[in-house]
Amino acid sequence: MRRARLERKWFESALVEVVGQLSNEATSSRIARLHALLDEGLSRTNPPPVTVRQHQRRLRATEVTELISAYQTGATLRELADRYQVGGQTVSAILERAGIPWRYRRLSAADIENAAHLYRAGQSLAAIGHHFLVHPDTILHHLRRAGVAMRDCQGRVRS
Repeated sequence: MRRARLERKWFESALVEVVGQLSNEATSSRIARLHALLDEGLSRTNPPPVTVRQHQRRLRATEVTELISAYQTGATLRELADRYQVGGQTVSAILERAGIPWRYRRLSAADIENAAHLYRAGQSLAAIGHHFLVHPDTILHHLRRAGVAMRDCQGRVRS
């Protein structure tokens, strides 16, 4: 912004010099052409910022009904968001407005034990979370509750 002001001042000072030199001619037409060149030059060096508009997708009533029934039959929020081309928060809001209770992916004791084994074998929390279709923080939470020694980012056991 500041650079644009400085460039404009420079162009205006150059304009004053040129207008002074051309004062014997039809100055009004020359000034108008110089102003046009000035504006054109500024627009070429500083194009207006491009604004990206967010695409808003509104679901029809039939789509909302289909979404709710798909969730109740086992589809995940992520799958529904991809299928209907909306955000995950939109799917959550639709389900909340409809009074649908949340369905969490519960890890069984065997899943937690298997996750602990994978973690001790060197797997990352992200890889284990992907394996069990849960967030890595969910794995971290369960492993800490199970008393598994956690590693730092270099793979060293934290004390």
